[in-house]
Amino acid sequence: MSSHSMEDGSIGLELALDKMALGMDDAVSCGLIVNELVMNALQHAFPSGQRGTIGVGLNMNEGFRVTLSVWDDGKGMPSDMDFEQTQSIGLTLVTSLAQQLRGEIRFDCQNGTRVEVVFERNRGIGG
Repeated sequence: MSSHSMEDGSIGLELALDKMALGMDDAVSCGLIVNELVMNALQHAFPSGQRGTIGVGLNMNEGFRVTLSVWDDGKGMPSDMDFEQTQSIGLTLVTSLAQQLRGEIRFDCQNGTRVEVVFERNRGIGG
C-alpha cells in the first residue's frame, strides 16, 4: 500500500485468513496471484482519490479445498470483459498461476471486483 502512495488511509485492507500450511510451490503461486491482483486494484479500482477497501482471503473449505480470494469495492471491471481472452499481462499471469495450482478461477464484477481461485491443497501438508 505504501509503495503506491496510499499512506493517507484512503484505501483500507481487509484480511480474512484461515491458518493453514501450504507446500512451497502452492504458497509461491498464491503469493504471486495476491500481489498481481492487489497491485491491479491499487492501480485501477479507485480512480481520482476514491476511497475504498481491498480484501484478501485464504480459506479452507470442506476436505482439502482452498479458496484464495482478492476483492475490492472499487469501480469494477467492464461487464463485457472476456477473462479467458484478455490481452492483460497481469490477468494472463493470474490465469496461468491458477492452472499451476490445478485450480478453478472465478471472476465476479458485481459491486467492485472479486477474483477467486479454488484449488486442492496437497494432502501431505499439515496444519
